[in-house]
Amino acid sequence: MQYEEPSLTVHQVALSEYDAETFISFLRPFSKEIFLKRREYIQPTHATVYFVIDGQLEISLQKEDKIIDYAFRYMPVGLPELLFKEFSLNYRAATPVKLLQVPLSKLESIYTQENIHLIRTLITLKSTMLNSLLAIYRERCTGGGYQTIKSLIEHYYNEPRQIEGLGSYILKRTSLSKGYIFSVLSTLKERGVMTMEKGRIIAIHAPLPETL
Repeated sequence: MQYEEPSLTVHQVALSEYDAETFISFLRPFSKEIFLKRREYIQPTHATVYFVIDGQLEISLQKEDKIIDYAFRYMPVGLPELLFKEFSLNYRAATPVKLLQVPLSKLESIYTQENIHLIRTLITLKSTMLNSLLAIYRERCTGGGYQTIKSLIEHYYNEPRQIEGLGSYILKRTSLSKGYIFSVLSTLKERGVMTMEKGRIIAIHAPLPETL
């Protein structure tokens, strides 16, 4: 029997598709769609927020730095920079990306009693973004090398669309050596925990061990 990982990951939003679409529909009349080509960067300003509609947008602290994660769908890109003026992230398209560009003044217009449901949606998106960053910090900075790899394998397996092999995915997000990463993956395959083909996970057959 194939082992099924829990479907909820830090990449996902605790928000119904209906609520998310209602929120985006409210923003569309005073927004415009922006399209990024693969490997193209976007630099938010202090007057604009971008919501991810489609595609995979990489987040890093500096250009050419290790990737923190992909932006989740509907993530408000540029919001951290608005909340913390000295804080800045880099955003690069790993695939073609579609964004909704919203002027900050228009986004702030939702803060009325009549739009309480939209306010809840925006708060959920903010909370999800914070939760994602905290979870990533916890898994990569407070555990050993194997624990970091274990968490990233689980995220990779639950990612709806993968554009690279598992080894490359881990290398881009950690400072672990290539030799160590592939040694761990080889051991897990030899133990029958997971099946891989052409560098990608085909199936996970059992819970990943806590230690290796």
